[in-house]
Amino acid sequence: MPVVLTGQPGVGKSLFLIYALVDRLIKGLPTIYAPHADSFFLFRESGAYQFPGTEMDVAFLCKELSNIHDGDIPGGNISGTDEGWILFDSNESQAMPRWYSVYFETWKVILSSFPKPSRYKEWAKQAGANKYIMKPWSWCEIYAAMPLQMTVSGRQPTDRELWAAYSQFTASARTVYWCCVHRTEYLSEIRGALDKCQDPHALFPLADGGWDDSVSNVLVIVGQATLDGKIYRGIMHGKVATPFIWDMIHQHAQRLLGSSMRQIYNNLLSDRISRGTAGSIFEDTAYHVLSAVGTQSYAVRSLPSGHNSSSQMQWDLSITSQAVIFEKICQISGNLVPRTYYRPLNSNIPSINSFTFVDGTPILFRFTTSLDHSIEVQGLQSVANILPTKSRYRKKWKLVFVVPTDIEPEFKYQLYEPSSYRETW
Repeated sequence: MPVVLTGQPGVGKSLFLIYALVDRLIKGLPTIYAPHADSFFLFRESGAYQFPGTEMDVAFLCKELSNIHDGDIPGGNISGTDEGWILFDSNESQAMPRWYSVYFETWKVILSSFPKPSRYKEWAKQAGANKYIMKPWSWCEIYAAMPLQMTVSGRQPTDRELWAAYSQFTASARTVYWCCVHRTEYLSEIRGALDKCQDPHALFPLADGGWDDSVSNVLVIVGQATLDGKIYRGIMHGKVATPFIWDMIHQHAQRLLGSSMRQIYNNLLSDRISRGTAGSIFEDTAYHVLSAVGTQSYAVRSLPSGHNSSSQMQWDLSITSQAVIFEKICQISGNLVPRTYYRPLNSNIPSINSFTFVDGTPILFRFTTSLDHSIEVQGLQSVANILPTKSRYRKKWKLVFVVPTDIEPEFKYQLYEPSSYRETW
């Protein structure tokens, strides 16, 4: 069955086709590789051949192979029984295959494409193709592949430069490596994309469309949809790439954050598969509300446990200093300032999105759009490690769940993970 392979620009779709080609060459299997619009390559038992891209026709190939080998073709000529693969890179210079016919019925077509459904949807429908979305790279993969990259500057980026590019801009491998050398230029690209973006829907391209070439390439990351730990490899979900880019939206394109964004949030929240994407909007909104410098007072409800009833109180959570975004605990350890909002980059403290200190009391925030969200003790311990010893006692801690108003009345006491720590914290 034919396959459409799509995903974030720079995620490695073309690289996968090369990997598949090398694997099949090692095994001696017939393969057609089409990386450009003007040519394709045929590899089979009789040899390797290059032909113009517009002439991928079985009758033409049979005739050419016969002429090349004077009618004596090792392994015989191409036939309808060959079980070959066609690796077609549908890049910007190349349209969809026009040569898929009964003569290639036994050949498996793998088509890599830009994540714009309108580009491949009709071909996939006619060919009966399955669709797979490549997932963005993890930090470990980005870091491990760095020594293999060609560098224009003649030097490898430092670990800090690499992490900054990954955490601030995107999980697209090609973009991360490029940004390490061209950070200033990429910041200009982000600002330019924000200037062009007129519809916030472009920041959340889904399976049925919404990809904007001039915007999504820079501001968005797309990957496979997930629900309850299950991966849906054929469903594409996109969202604003990083918290850093969210911040740039607030700085340079607040016009995108009005009622249209709220409608997008409600639509995403109503679909179980896209709830995680809705969560990214909620998290960003909660962060900017809580971290704003100024006098802020909130009604906070205690969560009932056992026979204890719920009660409501008013808390002064005024912030007096600009928010501090940090990568590693060691960056802020021993340098904590009261009424300053601390935000770990990329949620690298499990179960904790942010925290502050009010009158010596650590106040931890957890953002969630779900009614059930366990408290990971590992995250509590991470914060405890940066506090003075006298502040680590359980009675001095406050954990605040920040939830949407529609689920707040039903939000109940949450369990610790692992549960054996329940009496410790």
